[in-house]
Amino acid sequence: MNPLLRILILPTLLVMVAAGSARAAPTAWLDRAVIDEGEILRLGIEIEGDVPGDPDTDPLLPLFEIHGIANGHRQIRSQAGFVNFTTWTITLKPRQAGRLQVPSLRIGGQPTPPLWVEVRPATGTGGQGEVFVHATTDRTTAWVQGMVILTLRIHYDIPLADARLILGDIPGALIQRLKGDRLTVETLDGRRYKVIERRFALFPQRAGSLTIPAPVLEARVPSAHSATTLDFDRLDINPLLAGRGEFDSFVTTTRTLRVRGKPLPLEVKRPPDGIAPGPWLPAQRLTLEEHIDQPVTALRVGEPVTRTITLQAHGLLAEQLPPLPIIGDSRDGVYRDKPTRNNTVTADGVVGTLTQRIVHVPRRAGTTLTLPAIEIGWWDVDANAPRQSRLPAHRFEVPAQTTAATADPAAPANTPRPTTPRWPPSRWLWLTAALALLWLLTLLLWLRERGHHRRRRNTMAPLPPAQNPLARKRFHQACRENLPAPARHHLLQWAASHWPDDPPAGLEALAARIDDPAVTELLRRLDAAIWSDGGKEWRGRNLAARLKRLPGTDTGKRQQPEPLPSLYPES
Repeated sequence: MNPLLRILILPTLLVMVAAGSARAAPTAWLDRAVIDEGEILRLGIEIEGDVPGDPDTDPLLPLFEIHGIANGHRQIRSQAGFVNFTTWTITLKPRQAGRLQVPSLRIGGQPTPPLWVEVRPATGTGGQGEVFVHATTDRTTAWVQGMVILTLRIHYDIPLADARLILGDIPGALIQRLKGDRLTVETLDGRRYKVIERRFALFPQRAGSLTIPAPVLEARVPSAHSATTLDFDRLDINPLLAGRGEFDSFVTTTRTLRVRGKPLPLEVKRPPDGIAPGPWLPAQRLTLEEHIDQPVTALRVGEPVTRTITLQAHGLLAEQLPPLPIIGDSRDGVYRDKPTRNNTVTADGVVGTLTQRIVHVPRRAGTTLTLPAIEIGWWDVDANAPRQSRLPAHRFEVPAQTTAATADPAAPANTPRPTTPRWPPSRWLWLTAALALLWLLTLLLWLRERGHHRRRRNTMAPLPPAQNPLARKRFHQACRENLPAPARHHLLQWAASHWPDDPPAGLEALAARIDDPAVTELLRRLDAAIWSDGGKEWRGRNLAARLKRLPGTDTGKRQQPEPLPSLYPES
């Protein structure tokens, strides 16, 4: 290339690059410099040329919510030809009031200039009406873990649509929204307002000072030039419910409104000194109720009595209620199911309910089965005093077992004897003939059955009871399938076939004959599984492994067991 030409081209290229760099500098602007809190702000950015991607918006997040980003292209004609531009529109919502900076963003390797916006606190809607939120509690001091009712009331005299009430997290407290918003009309300082009342149940979890954050209402309201008015006679529309509003937002020009209430302090007290040891239950009311499965006055050994107890606390969650203790004579069986818990939420608060099923099984004849009294201590938050709720004890007689029924004692001499009606002689004659005929038929049937029995005895050998495999097979199958009730049934059948002259009356009697501590414990668990939880957690593998055969089955011959003392001696 000619050196002179090279000298001329190089400066030209440098000028073109400098011009391109100048054109690449982005510009930025805001659609408004002053807005009210809760309103939407739009940030515009433009850069010369076709620039892919979007600006990095992370610097905006501390002070603004990003509600959307849209981009586009435009082209203008200049003396040098057509020039392309890339534009972005970022929709922002300020997180707080005050003078806020929209920070510089980078696009195409170049920064945008920082901008400023003034966000005025939103305490009302100007001359068209007023909206405010007020928070109260039903008590200024509360007990730790006790219920506090928080009420948020929204007063407004202009139509609202798509309203949203925001209550932030409360550190150190559980919160439960209560059922049913109330809609009323009130007059304050000569001005009519519609009022929406929403209630919450708070349960402070630690003592000390607690701050309930300021509630915030966000809604769309008609613009200042709109002629939409509020109908005070309509109390069936709740603008806090999704999709409900008090005007047609498709034909009415609207703007976003954001109203903030005031934070609310609450002092939480720890449990008082000197109260009885036990679970801390601060409640408005606590009741104990029970139901016994059968109104019996006498029981038999092994016959269960189920006591269902319901503990209900007004002002406590069901998760705060303690399981009821197992109390009873250790010589009898006492089993407890896993308690069921339920929370009932009403407009007035929360009612926690715990239901506990306890099964008592008598194991000793000639004694008294006692269902002990149950007492629950709790703290009355309204009276600031300790209380006790109590269920009484119940006693049931377990009579001694007898081998034969005893005859009724003779009636006293002065007791009049019942008279029998006199039948005519003909009726006695027919009755005698009928009895004779029945006796004859019975004799014929007995002779016939005796002949069949002799023929069967000549063709079949008796099956030794100790060799009965069916009950043993079914017992092991039930153990494999973890079915405690069938396992117990077939095990007792197997034992009855093994000791036909003196079958064991239950699992305890069987354990005494086997005389193996490991088997005794496994049989106790089997018995407990049946009465406590229906056998959901029982596993029969170990029991089946320990009971391959009953004592004496190794010889293949029946062995007469040594006489054992009665498990249920007569008293």
